[in-house]
Amino acid sequence: NDMATKYLAMSSRSYDVADSFKRSISSLDLLIIDDFGKKRITEAVGDMLYYVFNRIYERNALVWISANKSSGILQTRFEHEETGEVIFSRFNRMVNSGNMVFWDHGKTGGTEHGN
Repeated sequence: NDMATKYLAMSSRSYDVADSFKRSISSLDLLIIDDFGKKRITEAVGDMLYYVFNRIYERNALVWISANKSSGILQTRFEHEETGEVIFSRFNRMVNSGNMVFWDHGKTGGTEHGN
């Protein structure tokens, strides 16, 4: 199961369990996500991702993300457009500060953003 699927399953059972899951992910010193944006990102998952990435950004923790699409295309994968814009604004800040590595391994062979 992926992070989004687990979160949705937990949130359907209990708000407290889903909230605890979000908090535990956002408290990691290093978060690694593979195949980011592979599936369309629902509003509920987008809200969870915003919470997680915002907390990680505030804590100066590290994130490594791989995706098979460019960040511009990934931003359109969000059901709620504003959530995608805000999350990618955080991504850009984190990449610029050296706290995130975003690896686009699409058809062009891959581009690394960050340290």
